[in-house]
Amino acid sequence: MVSEYLCTLEPREGSQLARTLAMCRARCRTHLDVDETMLYPPHISVTGFFSATEEQASGVLAVIQKLLADWTHSLNVDVQRVVSTDTGHVLLDVVAPGIAAFATALADQARPLGVHARPKAVRHLSLASRRVRQEQAAIADIHADVPLGSGAFDLVVSQLMRRSDVESLRVAGQVHIFRKLAQLPLPGSSGVGGAAPSRMFLGFEAQDAVTPVRKRRAYHTETGEAPPWQGDLADTTPLKVGDPSTLQAKESAKVQRLQF
Repeated sequence: MVSEYLCTLEPREGSQLARTLAMCRARCRTHLDVDETMLYPPHISVTGFFSATEEQASGVLAVIQKLLADWTHSLNVDVQRVVSTDTGHVLLDVVAPGIAAFATALADQARPLGVHARPKAVRHLSLASRRVRQEQAAIADIHADVPLGSGAFDLVVSQLMRRSDVESLRVAGQVHIFRKLAQLPLPGSSGVGGAAPSRMFLGFEAQDAVTPVRKRRAYHTETGEAPPWQGDLADTTPLKVGDPSTLQAKESAKVQRLQF
C-alpha cells in the first residue's frame, strides 16, 4: 500500500525555541484565528511529500541513517529573523546549507528505490500563511522574542495518516495526523537552550491534537488599541532566552494540545 511521507526538521522538544514557538502559536490561534500552517507542528521542510510503500519507506530510513553516519559537512541550523512576504506569509528565516545538501543527497539515493523525494532549500520555518498586512504585523510582533542563532533540531520522518483542513481545525481543533517513523537528533546539534538528546527515536508513533474551541477576534492595527495578546503577559516578565515566565507554566497544558 502506498502512503505519503514527509521529511522535516523540528525544534528539539524542551528547547527554548520549541517552547517559545508553541506559546506564540497559542497566542496567534487565540487572538488571530487559525491558518494552514497550524495544521502541522512547527517545522522546516527537508523534502516535499513523497509517495512510498512501507518497504520503500524503510529503505529511505536506511538511507537517512547511513547519510547521517557518514556525513562530514555541518548540519547546523541558524535561526536568523522573522520576515513577512508580499504573499501573506510570515516566516522564520533560517540558514542551513548543510541540511539542503543533505536533502539533495537523500533525494539522489532514494531515486534507485523508486522514491521521488523532492529536496527543499531549507530556508524557512512557516509561522503563518494567507494573512493580511495587519495580521502579518501582529504575528511578527508576537514572535519578536523567538530565540535566534544556532538552534537544536531533530530530523523527523513521518507518514501522513489523515489530512485535515482549516475549517476542521477552527471548529474542532483537528490537525493533520502523522505517524513518526523516525526522530533523529542532528549530530552536534545542541543549540540555544537545547538539552542533549537522551535517545534516538526510531519506530512508529501516532500524533494527533484536538483543542477546545475558543472565541477569537481579529486584531486590526487601525483601531489604535493595544494588541490583545499583551494581556497574556500582564502578570509576567517578557519572554527571554533562559528566562522562563509564569506564562510558560500557565499555558503549557494548552500549548501541548497544539502540537501534533
